[in-house]
Amino acid sequence: NIIDFNGEYYPEHVYICQNSNTMEGITNGVFNSRPFTQTDTLTLIIQALDSTMQPTATIYYYLAVDGTKNNGWVKVPLIALGKTSCLSFSMQTTDIGEFGSNTPLYFALDGLTINTELPTSLPETPIQHTQPIKFIRDGHIYISHGDNTYDLLGNCY
Repeated sequence: NIIDFNGEYYPEHVYICQNSNTMEGITNGVFNSRPFTQTDTLTLIIQALDSTMQPTATIYYYLAVDGTKNNGWVKVPLIALGKTSCLSFSMQTTDIGEFGSNTPLYFALDGLTINTELPTSLPETPIQHTQPIKFIRDGHIYISHGDNTYDLLGNCY
């Protein structure tokens, strides 16, 4: 699951939504999946890849965490990924069985916005998301929540 830009760009944001099959799986259980509990997590992993397909930065967006499920389109900021040639998408779940994931691993994506230059100003409308977004850049882990970004020591950036 890779989007190749055929050049280098700065991804700004993307809209992500739970797929109906995935939502049914984590809500009611379908096929081999079971309904999610307060301890289950479904994570969308978005990686920036360089021209040799090596990861340079990673964002973790939680489609389900602590009993809360993504229940509509959410604007996910991608600025933390920096300049990149490709975006890679994968998913992880806590509902694992003998043969791997029991959760249907699907999501919907729309409105990917990229730029040729690094944005130098904040968006006019603040990005609203109720669940924290974790990302890794240059070997450091950061958490974005609301309008703030923190490192693991609690320093605000």
